[in-house]
Amino acid sequence: SSQERQSIIKYWLENMRAKQGEVLHNIHFLEGQPIIPELSARGVIQQVFPLHEQRILSQLMKSWVQAVCEKQPLDDICDYFGVKIAMYFAWLGFYTTSMLYP
Repeated sequence: SSQERQSIIKYWLENMRAKQGEVLHNIHFLEGQPIIPELSARGVIQQVFPLHEQRILSQLMKSWVQAVCEKQPLDDICDYFGVKIAMYFAWLGFYTTSMLYP
C-alpha cells in the first residue's frame, strides 16, 4: 500500500549513511554518520512530506469527494492513505449515518 511504501522510504532516508569525507551544506560528516538526522538537527531540513500520486487522488476525488450520497470507497482509501485513516473515515461515516436515523 501507499503507507507501506512511505514507511520503507522513511526508513531508507533515516538510515542513509555518509561516506568518508562527505560534505553537504558545509557540514562535514564522519564515515557512517546518519545524514538526514544530522541535517534535521542543524536546521537544514525542517520537515519531510510524502508526495501524492495525482492519478490516484483524481480517482478518489471522483469516487469519494464528488460522490456525496454514494458509499465511501474504503478499500481505495485504505490502499492510498493506510488503515488508520480508512478506519477514521469508516467510523465517521457510521457515526454520521447513525445521527441521521435515530
